[in-house]
Amino acid sequence: MSGLRRLAKQIRRAIAPRRGKPAVGTVADVQAVYDDVFTNDEGFDVLDTTNEPKLAYVLDFARTIDGTVLDAGCGRGSVLRYMLDNGIDAFGVELSKAACDMYLQGVPHTNADIISWADQGHTYPGLICLDVLEHIPPDQIEAVIDALARLAPKGLLGIANHSSIHNGHELHVIQKGHRWWVSKLGEKFAKVDVMPPHADDSVLVDHFKADRFFFIRVER
Repeated sequence: MSGLRRLAKQIRRAIAPRRGKPAVGTVADVQAVYDDVFTNDEGFDVLDTTNEPKLAYVLDFARTIDGTVLDAGCGRGSVLRYMLDNGIDAFGVELSKAACDMYLQGVPHTNADIISWADQGHTYPGLICLDVLEHIPPDQIEAVIDALARLAPKGLLGIANHSSIHNGHELHVIQKGHRWWVSKLGEKFAKVDVMPPHADDSVLVDHFKADRFFFIRVER
């Protein structure tokens, strides 16, 4: 009987939805989580076939900006390097010191959080913020959006709406659809436009229809 109970327990664990501890708390708390994830999960924040199509949209936007494009929350720097490799003057801001030390050597960046970087008075003609805002603790999201509006008059935001668990941490601590984000962003930006993906981008089209990932362009 004990063997059957153990088997039943294993089956329940196998079919139960995965849960992780939400990556929330102070800036230092969240930084510690991402230092852990970048250090111990080599697969985190890696461009794959799902993410690569996003790069064309980033480049189209970046080419409209006259001056340095800020990559706000640049992670391991895949998008930042892509812009630099394609002739875009770009600069990254990343919270995780581990990410900066491990992946961002040799590219223009700083180890800072978005709010403190804005508080220091830095400004840019445009910014991108790709797969970042869903990682922001809910009690800090309004301040981060305000910081983005201070950092640049226009931006391209890519936002995911699904779970993302790494090293036992639930990293997507805000899981909301595009309508919620349009309302929230509209508190700080005068123009907020959801961008439907091109019809031939099948992966992004599927994600857009499911409200799983979407681009939003913002202007003050």
